[in-house]
Amino acid sequence: MRRMNPGRLELCAIVLFILPTVTSCKQYSVADEEYQRRACASNLRQLAHALQAYRQDYGRFPPATFSDEATGNVHSWRLALLPYMEHAPLFEAYRTDEPWNSPANQHLTELGEIVDLRCPSNHSGPLHQTNYVMVVREPPDDSSNDSETDSSPAILIVEVANSGIHWAEPRDLVFDEMSFKINDPDKLSLSSHHPDGVHVLRSDGTVEFLSVGLSPDEVRALLEETVPRKVE
Repeated sequence: MRRMNPGRLELCAIVLFILPTVTSCKQYSVADEEYQRRACASNLRQLAHALQAYRQDYGRFPPATFSDEATGNVHSWRLALLPYMEHAPLFEAYRTDEPWNSPANQHLTELGEIVDLRCPSNHSGPLHQTNYVMVVREPPDDSSNDSETDSSPAILIVEVANSGIHWAEPRDLVFDEMSFKINDPDKLSLSSHHPDGVHVLRSDGTVEFLSVGLSPDEVRALLEETVPRKVE
């Protein structure tokens, strides 16, 4: 009778031990991403509720930026939504008469993560970096995005992975400077840490998941008529 080499027996035992662990890790990773993707969509629905509440108070959605009347300092739409997202104390402490990145304002806005403004799948970059931005045009004008196309409500907010944008910074994705390729590695674009697409929020509160299979021309067409304008 032929005997198996003890070394092979050890190797077989190691492989049999590792394989279930690898499979378990893979299953956990997929389940974890599904949870994070749902949580990301939930964040956008929270933003939708805040946008609608703002609209009820002011008669329109917030413009991409707004200015302090006395000083002209410019601030982000994300700041304007804080009172509608259970962050009223932060909004009240924030100084709109100072630049968004003044020492006093930076101290406030970098105290901790505002989870509503950051995709749960984003595990890199500073905690104050946001993944939710508007798509704006230049030059700025004074309109917000309350429009609808003939076929669908306007796209208000999109996901951008590794945006480099502080949530309080009055900066968003510029239509004429962006890439329309989803998850473009070389230029800012609609992008996410999800493996197969990116979320967008429409003006009717619908959260839509755009597939990475959409062509740049298709993405451009979706945004062409509906992007909000940036205002000073």
